[in-house]
Amino acid sequence: MPSTKDINLSGRNMFLFVGTNGSGKTVAAASFHKLLPQGAKMYVMDFDGRMNPVKFMYPDADIEYDTFGAGNFQAFRAKMDELQKNPKYSCILLDSCTSLSISCINYQLKVKGLEGAKGKLVAGLPVTTWDEINTETILFSQILDALKVYPGTVIVTAHPVERTSISDKDKGKRFKSLVAYGPKVESIIPNYFNEIYTFYTEVDVDPSKPSQRFVVTSDDGVNLGKTALPLPLRFEWRNKDFFPLLHGFLKEKGVSIV
Repeated sequence: MPSTKDINLSGRNMFLFVGTNGSGKTVAAASFHKLLPQGAKMYVMDFDGRMNPVKFMYPDADIEYDTFGAGNFQAFRAKMDELQKNPKYSCILLDSCTSLSISCINYQLKVKGLEGAKGKLVAGLPVTTWDEINTETILFSQILDALKVYPGTVIVTAHPVERTSISDKDKGKRFKSLVAYGPKVESIIPNYFNEIYTFYTEVDVDPSKPSQRFVVTSDDGVNLGKTALPLPLRFEWRNKDFFPLLHGFLKEKGVSIV
C-alpha cells in the first residue's frame, strides 16, 4: 500500500503556466530543453502559432513541434494517441489550452456544417450549442487524463480570456477564463496540476528601461498559483532561462525536476 513517506518531490511534474499574451509563458516553457540530458527530446503541440519567439530566444535549440488548429484537428488527436503508445519525448508542451478550446469548438462546428443543418444556425452558419460545449468538456478531460499519466514532464499554457457569465446568479458579469468556451472546462483544468504559475510583466516608470518579468507560484488573491515545491512565492526572471533558474532554487532544497 502506498504511503506519503514514499512520495518524492523530485522528478516528473505537470506545470500550468497562466498569463496574458507576451508575458513569456512559451519561452519560459521552452527553456526546459536546457535541463534535458543529451539525446532527450522536447515536443510542442502548438495551437497558438507562437514558435517564433522560441526560435529567437533559443536559435540553436532542437525542439520538435507541430502546429494544430481546427483544420487539422484529427491530426492532433492522432498525435495524442501516438504519444500514449510511444512516449518518446522527455518533455511535452501544450501551447495553449485556451487556443485548443477554440480549435475544438471550430472543428465541431465545421463537422456540423458538413453534415448539414442539424444544429442551430445563424445567417446560415452553424453556431455553438450545448452539444459542442459538452463535447469540449469530455475532450479536455480525455486530453488531461492522458497527459497526467505521461511518463515525462508536461507543461500546459493558458492565456485567460474575458467572458460573460450566462448563469442566472451572475448573468452578464465579466470574468477571466482559461478557455474560450464551456462552463465546466475552466473549473476542471486546474485540478490536474500541482504546479500552477502566473506570469506577468511590470512596466518600469522609466520608459527607457525594459519591463520586468515576474512569476507567482502561490495564489495571492489576484494571480492564480499553487505549488507543491519549495519555491519563492514570487520572483523575477528577466534575462534568465526560466527552468534553469527554477532548478537552481530547488537544488538548494535538495529537489530536482529532471
